[in-house]
Amino acid sequence: MASQYWVDATNRIGVVQLKGSVELKEIIDGGQGLLDDPQWVPGFCEFWDLSDVTQLVLAPSDLKAIVDLEMASLAQTGMGAVAILITRPLDYTIAYLYQLSVRRTGRSVQIFRKGSDACAWLGVPPDVLVPPA
Repeated sequence: MASQYWVDATNRIGVVQLKGSVELKEIIDGGQGLLDDPQWVPGFCEFWDLSDVTQLVLAPSDLKAIVDLEMASLAQTGMGAVAILITRPLDYTIAYLYQLSVRRTGRSVQIFRKGSDACAWLGVPPDVLVPPA
Protein backbone atom coordinates (compact mmCIF):
# COMPACT_ATOMS: atom_id res chain seq x y z
CA MET A 1 0.00 0.00 0.00
CA ALA A 2 2.50 2.66 1.09
CA SER A 3 6.25 2.88 1.14
CA GLN A 4 8.01 5.91 2.52
CA TYR A 5 11.71 6.41 3.02
CA TRP A 6 14.14 9.10 4.12
CA VAL A 7 17.81 9.49 4.92
CA ASP A 8 19.04 11.25 8.04
CA ALA A 9 22.67 12.01 7.18
CA THR A 10 23.35 13.56 10.60
CA ASN A 11 22.56 10.26 12.32
CA ARG A 12 23.92 8.15 9.45
CA ILE A 13 20.69 6.21 8.91
CA GLY A 14 18.10 5.47 6.25
CA VAL A 15 14.54 4.69 7.29
CA VAL A 16 11.94 2.76 5.30
CA GLN A 17 8.35 2.66 6.56
CA LEU A 18 5.98 0.16 5.01
CA LYS A 19 2.25 0.20 5.77
CA GLY A 20 -0.83 -1.80 4.92
CA SER A 21 -0.65 -4.62 2.41
CA VAL A 22 2.94 -4.84 1.17
CA GLU A 23 4.25 -6.64 -1.89
CA LEU A 24 7.79 -7.24 -3.11
CA LYS A 25 7.71 -4.04 -5.20
CA GLU A 26 7.26 -1.82 -2.12
CA ILE A 27 10.18 -3.50 -0.37
CA ILE A 28 12.42 -3.15 -3.43
CA ASP A 29 11.31 0.46 -4.00
CA GLY A 30 12.01 1.41 -0.38
CA GLY A 31 15.51 -0.06 -0.44
CA GLN A 32 16.30 1.41 -3.85
CA GLY A 33 14.95 4.77 -2.70
CA LEU A 34 17.51 4.86 0.10
CA LEU A 35 20.36 3.96 -2.23
CA ASP A 36 19.30 6.55 -4.81
CA ASP A 37 18.97 9.33 -2.24
CA PRO A 38 21.80 11.87 -2.64
CA GLN A 39 22.29 11.93 1.15
CA TRP A 40 22.88 8.16 1.32
CA VAL A 41 26.45 7.06 2.06
CA PRO A 42 27.53 3.39 2.06
CA GLY A 43 27.83 2.21 5.65
CA PHE A 44 24.79 4.08 6.96
CA CYS A 45 22.47 1.99 9.14
CA GLU A 46 19.04 0.99 7.92
CA PHE A 47 15.80 0.95 9.89
CA TRP A 48 12.95 -0.98 8.30
CA ASP A 49 9.65 -0.19 10.03
CA LEU A 50 7.06 -2.87 9.28
CA SER A 51 5.04 -2.17 12.42
CA ASP A 52 2.03 -0.94 10.42
CA VAL A 53 2.06 -3.76 7.87
CA THR A 54 -1.26 -5.60 7.79
CA GLN A 55 -0.25 -8.18 5.18
CA LEU A 56 2.99 -9.21 3.50
CA VAL A 57 2.06 -10.53 0.07
CA LEU A 58 5.18 -12.44 -0.89
CA ALA A 59 5.68 -15.46 -3.09
CA PRO A 60 8.18 -18.10 -1.95
CA SER A 61 10.68 -16.79 -4.52
CA ASP A 62 10.40 -13.19 -3.25
CA LEU A 63 12.66 -13.74 -0.25
CA LYS A 64 15.34 -15.01 -2.61
CA ALA A 65 14.86 -11.91 -4.79
CA ILE A 66 15.32 -9.65 -1.74
CA VAL A 67 18.46 -11.51 -0.64
CA ASP A 68 19.85 -11.48 -4.20
CA LEU A 69 19.33 -7.72 -4.34
CA GLU A 70 21.04 -7.36 -0.97
CA MET A 71 24.07 -9.27 -2.26
CA ALA A 72 24.20 -7.26 -5.49
CA SER A 73 23.92 -3.95 -3.60
CA LEU A 74 26.60 -4.46 -0.93
CA ALA A 75 28.92 -1.87 -2.48
CA GLN A 76 26.11 0.69 -2.22
CA THR A 77 24.73 -0.33 1.17
CA GLY A 78 28.04 -0.88 2.88
CA MET A 79 28.21 -2.77 6.14
CA GLY A 80 25.85 -0.65 8.22
CA ALA A 81 23.62 -2.45 10.69
CA VAL A 82 20.01 -3.23 9.79
CA ALA A 83 17.14 -3.06 12.29
CA ILE A 84 13.75 -4.49 11.36
CA LEU A 85 10.72 -3.48 13.42
CA ILE A 86 7.78 -5.89 13.26
CA THR A 87 4.64 -6.58 15.26
CA ARG A 88 3.08 -9.64 13.63
CA PRO A 89 4.46 -13.16 14.29
CA LEU A 90 4.39 -14.11 10.60
CA ASP A 91 6.42 -11.01 9.72
CA TYR A 92 8.93 -12.03 12.38
CA THR A 93 9.36 -15.39 10.67
CA ILE A 94 10.00 -13.78 7.29
CA ALA A 95 12.39 -11.22 8.82
CA TYR A 96 14.23 -14.06 10.59
CA LEU A 97 14.65 -15.97 7.32
CA TYR A 98 16.05 -12.77 5.77
CA GLN A 99 18.40 -12.33 8.76
CA LEU A 100 19.72 -15.88 8.33
CA SER A 101 20.05 -15.49 4.55
CA VAL A 102 22.19 -12.34 4.68
CA ARG A 103 24.39 -13.53 7.54
CA ARG A 104 27.12 -14.50 5.07
CA THR A 105 27.49 -10.84 4.03
CA GLY A 106 28.73 -9.93 7.49
CA ARG A 107 26.02 -7.28 7.91
CA SER A 108 24.46 -7.22 11.33
CA VAL A 109 20.66 -7.63 11.16
CA GLN A 110 18.43 -7.60 14.23
CA ILE A 111 14.67 -7.88 14.58
CA PHE A 112 12.75 -5.81 17.12
CA ARG A 113 9.24 -5.41 18.43
CA LYS A 114 9.84 -1.91 19.88
CA GLY A 115 11.19 1.04 17.94
CA SER A 116 12.96 2.37 21.04
CA ASP A 117 14.91 -0.89 21.39
CA ALA A 118 15.92 -0.77 17.73
CA CYS A 119 17.06 2.85 18.03
CA ALA A 120 19.09 2.03 21.13
CA TRP A 121 20.76 -0.89 19.31
CA LEU A 122 21.55 1.34 16.32
CA GLY A 123 22.73 4.16 18.59
CA VAL A 124 20.33 6.74 17.12
CA PRO A 125 17.71 8.97 18.77
CA PRO A 126 14.06 7.86 18.45
CA ASP A 127 13.16 11.02 16.53
CA VAL A 128 14.86 9.56 13.42
CA LEU A 129 11.69 7.47 13.04
CA VAL A 130 9.60 10.58 12.43
CA PRO A 131 9.40 11.48 8.74
CA PRO A 132 10.89 14.87 7.93
CA ALA A 133 8.40 17.64 7.31
